[in-house]
Formats: sequence, structure tokens, C-alpha cells
Amino acid sequence: MRNPLLLVGPLIAAGILCVPHLDPAPGPVLAGLLACALLAWAGRSWPAAAAASLLLGVLAGATRLSGPVERAPGVTVQGEVRSIKGSRILVHLRELDGAPAQGPLLVRTSEDTRVGDVIAAFGPIGPLRELALPGDPDPHAQTRLRGVHSELRAQRLVVLRPGRRVLQGSFPHARHPGLLRALSSGDRSLVDPADNALLKRTGTRHLLAISGLHIGLLALGAAWLARALTLPLLALRRPRLAWPTRLLPALVGVCVAAGFAWAVGSPVSAQRAAWMVGCGLIGNAMGRGVQPWNLWGGAMAAVCLVEPAAPTELSFQLSFGAVAGLLSVSPRIERLLPPDTPWPLAWVARSVSASTGASLGTLPAVAWHFQELPLLSPIANLVAVPLMGAVAVPASLLGSRGWTLPAALADGAVHWTLQWLHWLDRAPDWTLLHPAVGPLGVLLLAAAVLLVKRPQLSLALLTLSLLRARPTQPTVEFLAIGQGDAAILQLGDGKLVLVDGGPSNTALLKLLRRRRLTRIDELIISHPHPDHYAGFAPLLESLEVGAVRVPRGPLPGESDYARLLALAIHRGVPILGPDDPLPDPRLRLHHPSAPFLERFEEEANEISLVISFHHRGHSVLFTGDIESAGEDTLRHSDPGPIDVLKVAHHGSRTSSDPALLAALRPRVAVISCGVDNQFGHPHPQTLHAHRGWPVLRTDTQGTLQISLGDTLRWRAWDGRWSDWAAVPERPWWALPSES
Repeated sequence: MRNPLLLVGPLIAAGILCVPHLDPAPGPVLAGLLACALLAWAGRSWPAAAAASLLLGVLAGATRLSGPVERAPGVTVQGEVRSIKGSRILVHLRELDGAPAQGPLLVRTSEDTRVGDVIAAFGPIGPLRELALPGDPDPHAQTRLRGVHSELRAQRLVVLRPGRRVLQGSFPHARHPGLLRALSSGDRSLVDPADNALLKRTGTRHLLAISGLHIGLLALGAAWLARALTLPLLALRRPRLAWPTRLLPALVGVCVAAGFAWAVGSPVSAQRAAWMVGCGLIGNAMGRGVQPWNLWGGAMAAVCLVEPAAPTELSFQLSFGAVAGLLSVSPRIERLLPPDTPWPLAWVARSVSASTGASLGTLPAVAWHFQELPLLSPIANLVAVPLMGAVAVPASLLGSRGWTLPAALADGAVHWTLQWLHWLDRAPDWTLLHPAVGPLGVLLLAAAVLLVKRPQLSLALLTLSLLRARPTQPTVEFLAIGQGDAAILQLGDGKLVLVDGGPSNTALLKLLRRRRLTRIDELIISHPHPDHYAGFAPLLESLEVGAVRVPRGPLPGESDYARLLALAIHRGVPILGPDDPLPDPRLRLHHPSAPFLERFEEEANEISLVISFHHRGHSVLFTGDIESAGEDTLRHSDPGPIDVLKVAHHGSRTSSDPALLAALRPRVAVISCGVDNQFGHPHPQTLHAHRGWPVLRTDTQGTLQISLGDTLRWRAWDGRWSDWAAVPERPWWALPSES
């Protein structure tokens, strides 16, 4: 086989990714590796190597899954910060309540920390509790593969000793200091948000990542300089000096690549580039030549074995995906060029093909995480890559060490790059596509890119990645959206209604795109609180919406609510009130009435829209955040019995009046609230009031889906869907009395 390492890296990564779903024991895996050795001895070398690579990945991941789970209402820990992602920091423990301790710990905090800081933190500690929507990247799997089994919610945090800062430079006189700092060190914290958004829209954000562009320039430059210094030794024509003279420049390049990757904090993209550049230099020096696919697969294997959690990281997927696209897609495009193409046109065509290949290589990760594919990316990179890669990157590296002229040159290159991107950004909206896939779609898209030499098979895989099954029966889905309410109601005949949209983020939009749900018949805002409507803004901006239903218009002080309704009006979406007809006869509005709305207009919770859906004898009641007055009115409207009850106000003790529950007599109750939320929802008093029937919770079970077919069934998403379970029948003592 010409590229024996090509499959080794992906198979090791695949083995690691299987670990969180299998929970394998190391013993059987070691036995499997022994069987592979016997298979190789019997002459079946390639099947044995493939199986051994997969098992090696499983073994690497399995060693990280074992470890104790700490539980305590309050502990003090000390340790070193190893990585930071938002409010989640990974700490390597040194002390736990004053006793020596070892191992990783996840700490949640709003305090500002840096990688390398030694910190002390106090707070409750317990098992990991991370939830994501169906099809989202699983944060729990990534954390477990890092060997983390407990998390501490820091109530107090102090930096005891600042750690080593990654290589950074300041550009006090530059027009774009944040971008120059990102180019020289990989630190993107100071990049202007407007510039970052521009790079994202034009598909050029990859230019800010520490990658092969940076490390290749430095390593090859250092190797060339070392080669120039050893030329006098070659003039002596002594055979004993020939071998060291060839090897020394390669070793210098390897040391520079490894040193720079370490200096910038060793992100995955830098590790990948360092392995590929280093091995390529050594292979070339030893006269073995350079096989790019071997370097790619070997680098992937090395990164995975050093850090088993790497395949779950976005930087890993983007970095290795971009190189795979360059190696598989770009040559296929370049072969279309006639041999006599003038060199200026050939250079432009090769630049566009390289950018296209890298874009297609990163498409699986982009379609999963971002769902944005700029069609103008190859054109944007045609100018941006030479300016940023050949001018801004090396000049910023020199400028970060205090050299004025290179810093000015880098700033000029960045400025003209931004001007070019601003000009392209005037293109119409159709230039930005929104491909969206889940985990299976990622695998199918990746296979389509790698198998581009077989166009029919590649196209078939691409088509499969876009297919989505639609439920044949009406379903309601209560989303684990955090501290808020969001429910998807699919009516079974192509109609889609959303009852509340949760807090402000794009998670709901991405979920709908993955399911190819691009039209919503109605958005229902139960009441004007941000934890119920803020998530609707991205939907109004990006999808087709039939109408928005609200209990009332905005009052003074409700500026965010007013902006959302103004956005709907700007997009041509009608605003409906409680008295307007509902989009389906199976939907019914129970509250509020016009007199109640007039009396409690300023009480946002009390005027929540209460809506029910009825299908084949099954019913679901959405209660918003109604409290005592609203519940009393609802009870007198005789809404029961109800099969599925969305518990009011996230399980607060100000709702769920026993008299109303006696009238509703639900078969199952659903509480939507955030994990360990600051309000203490659901309240024990509310849970006690619902003790007569099953209670499902999004903070402990994840997203909950209920099918309203012939049999009422439910399942939960916690990284994967659980098996369907039947909702128990209403007990005899809760049956409606005969009149």
C-alpha cells in the first residue's frame, strides 16, 4: 500500500469516538490487540493493522473513562488551568480540601483566568451534568475523554499565581492590533467583533488559526537558513560530513516547529502542523521522499494518542479536514486545466482550487457546528491568503518581537485584506448557504470528500447526508434549552408550531436546520420574558415564519420584546393576539380572556398564553408561567383532563396549585428548567404536588419527545435517544367522574 498510515489515523480517531458510547473495559481490548498480532503473524497484515488501529483508539479512550466521582456540598481545590472554553475551565488538581490530589477537574466560573494560572476555588462538587440538543456535539463525551468525572461550580475563585503566557505581542500603533496579535500568537480575544463577523461571512476565519501556514513558514525558513550555514561544509567534500549536513537543517526545522507550537499553547492545529512539517523534513533529509497522505494519517494518529479527546474538538476536525480537502479535491480540480494555460491564469486557478478543496474538506465540521458555507470563500481567499499568509503572518511574527517596519507592513497587509473582504461582502444573500447535518451526516460528508475520486459514490454519500425522516404521528418536543421554555409541536400534516423559544442563542435555529424544517406556521410567545422569546430572533432572521402570536404588545421598559416584534414586522410576519384564529383546529386557547388581560396587563407571568393540542384522544397543555390568578381562572374554565402537562413557571412554588392539578389530572408532567439553576427550580413543594403521576425534567433527562399516536409514548435525549416508553394510564382514582 502506497500510503500505509492513511487509514491508521482515522481508525484510531474512530475508536476513540466510540468509547463514550461503549464504555469498554481495557482487558478485552488488550485481548483484541493480541488477536490482531496473531492475525498479522498468520499473514493477514492489513486486516490486522486496521483492526489494531481501531482497538488502539478504543484503548486510548478507555483509559480516560475510569476515575472517582467526587460529591460534596462545598470543597476547596487548588490546581493549574489547562484549558478554557467559555465559563468552563479544565483544572489539573494539586489539592482537594488541603490533601494532595491528582487528576483533571471541570470548574465552572465567571472569573477571568488564563491557561497556566494556579487557582484556588470553593464550591459544591458533583458528577458532570452537561446537556445538548439532539444532534449537537456531545460536550459530555469530550469532557469524559479528557478524564474528567466531576465538576465544581465555583462560588469563589482566586488566582494564586499567574502562569506562563503564550507567545504574545503588542502592536500599539497598528490599525488592527487584535488581528495582528491573532496572526502572531493565535490569541483571538482582542479581535474586533465586526472583523470576526466579516471573516466568518466570507469564509476566511481560518486565516487567524495557528496552523501549517505559520509553522511551515517558520520551520522551512529555519531549515533553509541552517542549510545555508552548512554549505561551506559541503565544499570540503568529505563523505563523513554529507549525512550530518543533510540532517542538520531538518532537525533545526523540527525544533523550530515544535518550539513554536509549544510557545503558542499547543492548539490542535499547531500540533498537526508540527507533526506533518517535522516528519516531512526528516523524511526528505533521509531520502525517503514525502507522502502527504502518510504525513496526514501519521499526524492524526500521534495527536489522538497524545490527547484522546482531540477528535471531539472543532479545531481537530477543521485542521485535518482542510488538509484532507487540499489533498483529495484540489488535485482533481487542477487536472481540468489545459497544459498550455498561461501562468497567471494557472496561478489563479490553482489558488481557487486550493481554497475550494480546503472549504470542502472542512464542510463536514462547518455543517455540524456553524451551518454556514460562504460560496464566495474561494474568491475571497484568492487575495486574502497571499496577503495574510505570505506578508502579514511572517511580518507580524517579526513585529511581535518589537520590529517596527515589519509590524507596519503586517498592518498594511491586514488592512487591504479587510478592504477586499468588505467589497466582496456586498454580494447578495444567496452567496451564504446553510448546510446542516448531525453526527451521522458528518461521517457521510467526510467520506464523500475522501472518496471524491469516485464521483458516483461521493454524490450518493452526499445525498444520504441530506435525507431526513419526518414523524408520521404528531409529536411534541420539550427542549433542554437551559433555564427557559421551548417546545416544538409537529402536527403531523406538515404544520409546525413552536411554543416559546428559550433564551438567546442559535441552538434552536441549528436544530431546525438539521431537521430540514425551514418553515414554521406559527411562533407562540407565551409571555414577554426573555427566557421564553429571545431564541426566536434567529428564527425570524433566517427561516420562513407564518405568524407570531403574543398575549399583548410591548409596554414601556420591554425594549428587547419590542425589538423582536419590530423584527417580525420588518420581515413581513403578522403579529397575532389571543383572539385571532389558531393555525389548526386541534389547537385551543384557554387563557387569558380579554377582561383578565386588561386587569393583569402588567403581570407578564399571569397573562401567559395557555394553549392545548388534542389528537386522537390525547392532549397536551402548555401553561407558560401562569401563577395563582391565572391558575385560578384556568381551573374554572374546565380544561381537564389533560394527558401531558407542561408544568407552569419551570416548577416554581408560585405555581402548580393543587386545586388546578386535581382538575387537570395529567398522566405525565414535564418540567422545563436549567441544570442547577439559580432559582432552585423545580421547588420541592411543586414536586410534592405532582407526586401522583410521572414527572419528566429537562434538567436531569435532557430533551423530551412525546409521540401522540395511538399510544402515548415518550423518550429522552442525553447524547442519544433512549428507547420509547409508554406513558402510564391515568389511575382509576384520577379518572373523570360521570355526569
